Amino acid sequence: MVDRRLELLDYIRTLYDRQNSRASKAGMTFWTILAGMIYVVWQLLQTLSDLEVKTSSLSDFYRSFSQIHLVIISISFLIVLGRKSNVKRDLDYRVFREEGGVIAVVVLMFIFLGSPLFAINYIIKFEVVASYFSWQVMINYYALVFVVVTLIAGFFYEIFKRKEEQFPPVSTLISDSSALTRAFKTVISLVLIEISIGNSLNTITDVYGSDNIAKTQMAAFDISLLIFGCFFLFRNGKTDERLDRLASFERDILVHNLSEKEIIERLQDDFLGKYLGDWISQKLSDIKEKAQVLINHSQGSSEILREVESIDLAYERERTGRVGEYLADLEEKNESYLKSLTPLVNWLEKLSNQAALHKDDIMLVLVKESISDINKSSKDVREEVNCAISNLKGWLEKYSNRAE
Repeated sequence: MVDRRLELLDYIRTLYDRQNSRASKAGMTFWTILAGMIYVVWQLLQTLSDLEVKTSSLSDFYRSFSQIHLVIISISFLIVLGRKSNVKRDLDYRVFREEGGVIAVVVLMFIFLGSPLFAINYIIKFEVVASYFSWQVMINYYALVFVVVTLIAGFFYEIFKRKEEQFPPVSTLISDSSALTRAFKTVISLVLIEISIGNSLNTITDVYGSDNIAKTQMAAFDISLLIFGCFFLFRNGKTDERLDRLASFERDILVHNLSEKEIIERLQDDFLGKYLGDWISQKLSDIKEKAQVLINHSQGSSEILREVESIDLAYERERTGRVGEYLADLEEKNESYLKSLTPLVNWLEKLSNQAALHKDDIMLVLVKESISDINKSSKDVREEVNCAISNLKGWLEKYSNRAE
């Protein structure tokens, strides 16, 4: 037991060192980003002081900002999409606990992508766009509208819908190496390549349109960097939060003498996620416990009827009351069981459909076995409950007819 706890403690320290090392290699510490942002602000103030104020300056700025910002965004997303998608093995399918901060990410992304959309909307409404710019402006506009509308929908989903859900989103469990996912990434990559190249060419072309445009582009570039800096500050904060949680976890093991089971549970909940097979098995185990309670209660209906039959006929209210109370309790337990069972079955079926769509054989086998297990268990429960309810209602109806 002690040796195992020491192994887990060493592993937690390794996780901390690994996370800290990645952050250090990236060079993106909080103070580095903040110092960079201060320097950019200083450069921006100098650039703005040198700009000539003209009626066309605002239009030039919006055009330059939207183009430069979208070039940086498209290149950033291309780098993310270009990361190799490893094929998932059996134990790679993991369920992670829902973490906070999702709404903050959506809001940041809305600002991140909404700012160039606002600039493009201004250009479309108040500026006559040259023909060689117009096609790229429309591509930028509709691509951003699609993404921003998706973010707004995601924002309201997180606020109103996600709280009601008991299970993780199916999309987070499907392998990202499937053919369908790769095809989707290819389409997105082509759109991002077009946006980066098209806006880069337009930015270069713009330089020759005005003496003041180069300074305007520099100001637009600085503001774009500041927006990116805010995003990286938030991301850096999440990294620091993870390091703090690892340090607190190590403290709790040493100071509060956590057991091996508690250590593994916290590791899975906070850092590693639970293996999907174990997670589903735990859900099935909870359902089976409720099913067994329901079966035992259903089988007890015969005993309650025997007890009631032994009561003197003069005590009519007691006889019918006890049977009616038992029937109501059985129906309530059955309803509670179904409320636990139905969402899990629906979620597993949705997961099965997605696995089939993505041709994820590992997921498909795992989910189908779980569905088969649930169907068999629920069939036994349904038969026992229906039989008990039928007997209880039959007795009440028979007694009612006898009393009449």
